[in-house]
Amino acid sequence: MFLKRLELRGFKTFASYTDLVFDAGVTAIVGPNGSGKSNIADAVRWVLGEQSYAALRGKRTEDMIFAGTSRRPQMGMAEAILTFDNSSRWLPIDFAEVTVCRRAYRSGENQYLVNGSRVRLRDVLDMLGKASLGRQGFVVIGQGLVDAALTLRPEERRVLFEVAAGIHIYQDKRTDSLNKLAETKQNTLRLNDITAELAPRVRDLEHQARRAQEREVVSRDLEKLLRVWYGYQWHRLQLRVNEAENALHSQQEELDLWRGKQHEVEALVGGTLERQAELRRQLSLWHKESGELHSRAELTGRELAVSRERLNLLQVRQSELSLEAGQLESRRARLQAILATAQTDLESTQAQLATETARVDGLKVAFKQTEAARIQRSQAVDQARDGAYALASSLAEAKNKLASLQERRMQVVAEHDKAQQDVATVEAQLAELRSSLAQAHEQSEATRAAATETEQRRARLQKELADGERDVESRRQAVEAAARNRQRAEDRQELLSGLRSSMAGLAPGVKAVLEARQRLSGIIGPVTELLQVPPELERAIESALGTYGQALVVERWEDASGAIAELRRQDSGWATFLPLDSLSPSPTKLPPGDSEVIGLAQQLVTYETRFERVAQLLLGQVVVVKDLEAARRIRTRLQPGQRIVTLTGETVQSTGVLSGGSPRNASCASCQSR
Repeated sequence: MFLKRLELRGFKTFASYTDLVFDAGVTAIVGPNGSGKSNIADAVRWVLGEQSYAALRGKRTEDMIFAGTSRRPQMGMAEAILTFDNSSRWLPIDFAEVTVCRRAYRSGENQYLVNGSRVRLRDVLDMLGKASLGRQGFVVIGQGLVDAALTLRPEERRVLFEVAAGIHIYQDKRTDSLNKLAETKQNTLRLNDITAELAPRVRDLEHQARRAQEREVVSRDLEKLLRVWYGYQWHRLQLRVNEAENALHSQQEELDLWRGKQHEVEALVGGTLERQAELRRQLSLWHKESGELHSRAELTGRELAVSRERLNLLQVRQSELSLEAGQLESRRARLQAILATAQTDLESTQAQLATETARVDGLKVAFKQTEAARIQRSQAVDQARDGAYALASSLAEAKNKLASLQERRMQVVAEHDKAQQDVATVEAQLAELRSSLAQAHEQSEATRAAATETEQRRARLQKELADGERDVESRRQAVEAAARNRQRAEDRQELLSGLRSSMAGLAPGVKAVLEARQRLSGIIGPVTELLQVPPELERAIESALGTYGQALVVERWEDASGAIAELRRQDSGWATFLPLDSLSPSPTKLPPGDSEVIGLAQQLVTYETRFERVAQLLLGQVVVVKDLEAARRIRTRLQPGQRIVTLTGETVQSTGVLSGGSPRNASCASCQSR
């Protein structure tokens, strides 16, 4: 038995690893419906390279992979391995045991392995086909296949016998070989068509190849020249950088010096501002003390005014009391006079009483009268005594009041003296404070003046510093601008010198003749190098010369012939020559008279005398005007053979033909020389 083992993992219903060993005696696999018997047959067919999913009861690769259940997730790969016994070498491979493995992924990718080595599907089919185990080997016979084989037509049954005999392998190879031959024939025809299509282009391609080779040579030369040029430029720029760094260093030192001066001025201004702030704080303290003293002075003044008012009131009261005491004194004097009179009367009455007492007995009638008079007089005395007592009481009270007023007056005088002393002290302090305040004001004014002067000095120094910085910056910018202009001029001069030395812009033939000037005789140079043209007429003269601007002036006809022979020998191009001994210019004709006519071109340029015929030949019939309007106006007045050129380069023929357009780049030799 050749089949030894079938290993399944993730193939259809076989989610877990399943190993089926086919030992001797195994003839069938039995089981209930749905247990996977048909899936085993599908696995065998699948490993053997079956590509029809309909034969495997599926529609796509994912149908070969375990789809999962409610209790088990789906798998991402299906794998089936067939192990064959090859001890008799019935398979064309030098192994006693052969394992064929096929894997499928949900991405649709399929892998084939033989004994663990990755191979192609074609390799697997070739190996199995030689042992009649291919897709058409009828290794797996399904239900109905026997009946289908019995009902086959003879032609179809022949295929069955060929497969069984192993002939179909060679037939497949023959078919593949025929298909490859047909494809090769088609490719050959296509190749012939491409060759026939490209054959006419070979000459152009060869020319382009030569041009490419020449370009490569020129590119290498240019690269070398550019390397030298860039090295020179780098060295020159390094020198300029060093000079700029030195200038920057010196300017930086000057700037540091100015900044040091600025820092000193700022320090001085800072000290002045601090001193000014300190004086302002002191002045504010003095103002505060002055305010307090002013408040105290005002309070003392108000108290003094109150004391003075009280003193005035007390003096008025004292005068009133003095007046009242005088009135009481006069009243007392009057009462004392009345009392004295009463005493006198009483003494006289007593004397009369003593006199009359003796006469009492005799004079009873007189006694009654006298007793009545006495009673009256006693009553008058009592009244007088009461009046005197009242006057004494009033006098004592007036004396008490006078004493209290005098005591109050003494207190008021003392308070007045004290207030006078306080006022004097306050006035002295106020005078002292006013003097201090005046000194503080003077110091403040002096400080303000010093601060103003310092601020003005600081402003002047800042202005001088700013002016110095602007001057330095302007000088630096001027130096940089001058250096840039000089560099641009030098670069332009070097570029123009390089262009002139390399003869850029010249035709190849002219360039070849000028390069061979040492070997050739009589070569003077291009026309443009022989004429001195004013800058404002460069475009007009260049347009008037046209292609003759690069014409080469030679001494003799033989020199031109030798140069032409050299060009032919070197195959270097074409050139126009003007032999001085063979030129026959037409006579110069005067230009039409008009204010817009500048003159004849020949008369507007300068040249050596021996080149007069060259100038007459090329510029003797050219009239230079200002613009096209002037050219249109005088065109009909041109003499035969004359033509017009404007300052901007437009040309007008006498026939009415005119040329012009956008300005061309000034590449003439006169422009480069200028």
